[in-house]
Amino acid sequence: MLILFDICVSLSLILVMITSVGTNFKVYMLPGYEWFCQVQVVFAIGFIHSSLYTVAVIASERFLLICKQINISDWIWWLILLLNISTTWVLCILTAVKSEFLMMPLGGYCFILWENLLGKICIIVFGTQGVLSILVLIFCYLGIIWTRYKSIRELNSVGSNCSDLTNVQQEIYLTRKKQAKGTLTKSLIQIILYFLCFLPEVLAFFYEIITQRNRPLIWDAISLVAVSCAALNNCIVILVIYPNYRDDLLYFYYLKANNNSKNNRNSADLEKSNNS
Repeated sequence: MLILFDICVSLSLILVMITSVGTNFKVYMLPGYEWFCQVQVVFAIGFIHSSLYTVAVIASERFLLICKQINISDWIWWLILLLNISTTWVLCILTAVKSEFLMMPLGGYCFILWENLLGKICIIVFGTQGVLSILVLIFCYLGIIWTRYKSIRELNSVGSNCSDLTNVQQEIYLTRKKQAKGTLTKSLIQIILYFLCFLPEVLAFFYEIITQRNRPLIWDAISLVAVSCAALNNCIVILVIYPNYRDDLLYFYYLKANNNSKNNRNSADLEKSNNS
């Protein structure tokens, strides 16, 4: 589901950039330009918030399991995801249907209208949801990093007396230390990747706000590519954090390759028998 959200985010941003650049950031001059705002509100905002919230939920699940040794059932996490994502999409669709949006002063992007009640609700909900998701994401990964760092320090203190350990204890010690270092490294890489993916868009946004000028075309392209790379980043996170999913995926493609190979051999044998 997260991968699907990320793909839709990338496609939506590509459509927004092409339309904005093609009209020289004057989309409002197009006849019936409201469709452009509807696409932005429904797809760009809806999918971006859904993707960000899903990543925050995944980080929360990892934090509780690694740092607090709390294992919550999968159906509870799915329920939390569905409730929030459903709320997001209901508000996005209502906003688009009722045309509760306006064109930004620079003429390239749309935003939800604040003056009406529905617009106020959407901005407050989306803003709170986005800020909380980012804060939860940062807090959880920093918590995981700190927990694993303490584990490594404790294991190092144990390792200083490694001569007093049996062979089995030494093997357990080395395994746990390797796992702790692996988790620490992965968490650091994930935070850096997320930072790099969204930094260009944040800088471009503040550039437009401060200068009241459209972002340069090259910067818009860099921002689009960077945000689109977040989809690849999320895929990597899923495959790294959940080895069971990775193993199942590899096994699925292994079976698929074997079946295709078997079908090709059967087809070749059948064709050979028909020719004979």
